Amino acid sequence: LKNYTSAFAMTSPDQVLGPKSRADALATVSGSPYVLVGCSSFQGQKWTGGIALIRASNLSGEAAGLVQACVEMPAGVPALVCLSDRDPFTGQVVAVSGSDDGAVGVWSVSTGLQPSVQEASSVRWHDDIVSCIAPSGQASSQVVSTSWDGTAVLWDCTSTGPRRVSELRPGQHAVHAAAWCNSSVALATAADGCVFWDPRSGEAGRSGLVGGARELQREGVAPGPAAARAGLTAVAACENEQAVYLGTDAGGLLWLDRRAAGGGRPQTLASPHTEGIRQLLLGGENGSILASSDTAGKVVLAHTTDAALQRVVHSAAVPGGLALGWQGPQLLLGGVAGVRMLALEDCTF
Repeated sequence: LKNYTSAFAMTSPDQVLGPKSRADALATVSGSPYVLVGCSSFQGQKWTGGIALIRASNLSGEAAGLVQACVEMPAGVPALVCLSDRDPFTGQVVAVSGSDDGAVGVWSVSTGLQPSVQEASSVRWHDDIVSCIAPSGQASSQVVSTSWDGTAVLWDCTSTGPRRVSELRPGQHAVHAAAWCNSSVALATAADGCVFWDPRSGEAGRSGLVGGARELQREGVAPGPAAARAGLTAVAACENEQAVYLGTDAGGLLWLDRRAAGGGRPQTLASPHTEGIRQLLLGGENGSILASSDTAGKVVLAHTTDAALQRVVHSAAVPGGLALGWQGPQLLLGGVAGVRMLALEDCTF
């Protein structure tokens, strides 16, 4: 490693929502220097939130990190993504947010001469915090939201707002994260393992689905193996979209190939964290670097080749470093210290 301590604090969340704020979610805007930031803030006796649009094109310069637009919200925003396709009529970026109050919202984001963030519509569907919004790689307007209420919902999101398509309750516990694997969705649950859900199955949203093995199979769902049925907190799909990386509440990293007999058995790769893993995100120039963050603010970057971690290239504690976002070869970190950037070109791989 060369000098890899050049983390650059681009903007403080205090500039967005005032004191006691933090950046909980990051969504990079493809083909632009902009990043959407989901924020939460403790004001008075309650938590509030907001979405900010910042410029994060480089590591220096007066324009880097400046807040271009901001919208306040009644709840924190722990989940946020930008869809791959822009609105065909307006050319604006379409973003989808998940809030602490269970709402799923659709936003129109302008990155032109007058940057702006405007809410198109929102639906308060979940009964608890929205833990993740996962965009589909095949259907550009579809996302899956997961929640602490134990549900996963497939949405079709256009510039007019979110439309619920189907729903699944994979078990009796919280669903922490989701990642698309071709046309299926891998769900990381608190105590029900990794569940692969095909949202195209007819009655996946049927009321009363409790997640038993027979019911899951009847609804087009493959329950995860018993060895993985506890403490999953994060998931990221491999490049081939046939296997997934899983993070646990004990800081471990697992690898699961869904093509294996019986739905696959997870392999333990490493335990780079001592606290629960909050997020996993593949990125870098060729998508082979796995970034992981934990609840204590530790961030680890490792080279990957499917079922192996080749070597850890960076490991450091970042104050409140919870949220991750790749912008090309640069990794963005969000937390109580605002938004920071790590430049991978500063490393020797």
